[in-house]
Amino acid sequence: YPLAQLGLLDGYRAAVHWRWQDDFAERFPKVIATSHLFDWDRDRLTACGGMSVLDLLLAVLSRDHGAELAGAVSEELVVERIREGGERQRIPLQNRLGSSHPKLTQAVLLMEANIEEPLTTDEIAQHVCVSRRQLERIFKQYLNR
Repeated sequence: YPLAQLGLLDGYRAAVHWRWQDDFAERFPKVIATSHLFDWDRDRLTACGGMSVLDLLLAVLSRDHGAELAGAVSEELVVERIREGGERQRIPLQNRLGSSHPKLTQAVLLMEANIEEPLTTDEIAQHVCVSRRQLERIFKQYLNR
């Protein structure tokens, strides 16, 4: 986090990768950490990482040289669409799982929320109101695991 370490983001919004948000917020309390793809706060531009840097580049091109040029660059790079800075970083859980089964979604959310101290399969089943065997069948059916 070089810009934050130098104090150059104090009092500014900064896009921070979802995986590092808690650590960043703890280390740099004067920075307004967001979960945006990118942030353009006054004279500071930040991107959360990965492909969001390209999204930020396209936003700068659009602002400084027009949407037509940004669209042409996007097409040349085979970018399906130009994403806005405020869009969410993470893909919705149902899309990541490839299923919208409510018990599966509840179980995975519980697992993600308890990474540090994992719940047992029986505990997860109890929380989502199914038997352990039913939970195992759901995982096998929808995730092939």
